[in-house]
Amino acid sequence: MLCGVNRLSLKRPTWCVLSRLLSSAQTKAALKPFYFAVHPDLFGQYPLQRSINEDSLKRLNSYLEDLQKKNPVNPTHLMFYLKNDTAATSLEEPGLDLFKTVRVSLFSRDVHFTISHILKTCGMLEDLVTLHQNSRKPKVSVALPYDAPHHWRHVYEQFSDRQTPVDLAQLQRNSRLSLKDFLDKKITSANEKQESSKSLLEENILLSEKICQELKLKKLESISGWSYSSYHGSLKNFLNLCYSKQSELQSLEGRTVVFTDWTGVDPLGRVMLNTQDVPEFWLSLLNSLEDYDVLVDQVPTWERRLSSLLGDMKIKFDQDSPSASVTEYLNYLYRVVSSLKRGLLGPDASITIQPGEFKEFTTRILSPADSLSLSLGGEFRIPPSIPTELIVDFLVKYKQKALDLCNENKRNLVTEAQAIRTCKEKLQLCSLTKDSSVSPLQMSDCCERLSKQDYPDLNNSNLIVSKYYHVNEDGHISIPWNWK
Repeated sequence: MLCGVNRLSLKRPTWCVLSRLLSSAQTKAALKPFYFAVHPDLFGQYPLQRSINEDSLKRLNSYLEDLQKKNPVNPTHLMFYLKNDTAATSLEEPGLDLFKTVRVSLFSRDVHFTISHILKTCGMLEDLVTLHQNSRKPKVSVALPYDAPHHWRHVYEQFSDRQTPVDLAQLQRNSRLSLKDFLDKKITSANEKQESSKSLLEENILLSEKICQELKLKKLESISGWSYSSYHGSLKNFLNLCYSKQSELQSLEGRTVVFTDWTGVDPLGRVMLNTQDVPEFWLSLLNSLEDYDVLVDQVPTWERRLSSLLGDMKIKFDQDSPSASVTEYLNYLYRVVSSLKRGLLGPDASITIQPGEFKEFTTRILSPADSLSLSLGGEFRIPPSIPTELIVDFLVKYKQKALDLCNENKRNLVTEAQAIRTCKEKLQLCSLTKDSSVSPLQMSDCCERLSKQDYPDLNNSNLIVSKYYHVNEDGHISIPWNWK
């Protein structure tokens, strides 16, 4: 039976009143809007989404039960699917996805904090939590406006400065421009923004160095794609934390800290901090780093087990674009290993992979939402939801294709690197990079054509090759790889 939602019309923002001493019933009542949004019954026509939500809910309820009983808990990360109401109702943008994935990090031992974090992560808690601890029997009330939609970031915000919503109509108009027309319109603005952001960039470098010295970090970096000003705010918050909570940050010594879009620890042991989280939320993670260390230490063991089952295939986790926390990644490895053991070594096994059969190949283990596939670089991509016989059939069928793609990709990367060097020198660019959506061949083609043109306006610019025209807050210029 689906949990209902208390439909109350409120003139003020949504409030959630909680106590730190919540009973099991009160906890469920506080999470009603969340249960209502992710309940498996809502995904009857979508078996994959239903299965993932069902599994994540079981793990969440087990975690909450341990908190209620004051049992020890291990940090975990869960993924949920929510219906994208905008996609279902929008006639102007029918291409939007039907679902939105939400990553929920669980590592606090405090029930109140855990509940409020879940609601905030899903966009269901718009105000600070108010605590009423004077009452002997604290009440829990959750009020949501009737038919209140979930507010998700627009998919195209990844193309902007994250703070400024992207004008899709303007992007579409820009796509019809020639490179010369775009530069004529935007180069002055880009140069002014780049010049004004120089001092902020220099200050960010000094702040990063200071933080690394204070905490004896191995490295401090950002892969969030935010502007210099946004990164500056995160650095200042983190530096203030260094001064006020230095004893609690000693566990960071020798570690790599990355400002990004989620909080947790990745399979390489890097500490990931969401630039949107408050410092107190970061502290909850930092106090649990020893628990995560145990998990990180298990990653090579499980990768070796999987490699052995896959004919000594190399198991690769991409540190430049991490898609999973260490908890999720271990979960995926465990599920693939368990499935392969049953299919290859079980009493009813009818298929085999010989030792060393795939030692020249590489695979990445993806989330259950992804598909069994072969990348353009010749890497196999395996989700944990695929039966063993399908995995083996796929590996055997595309073995030669993977080799061909891998060899071709190596040649393309060499050509791309040379094209980038030549183009950067010819146009005297400050930097020349590309979006992950642009292939080596596309980048090479773009750079070779740019090298044959004369664009003095681009001298000392930061150029990004992507699929659209755009100038961001720091003056970085994006152009489509197939510019006209």
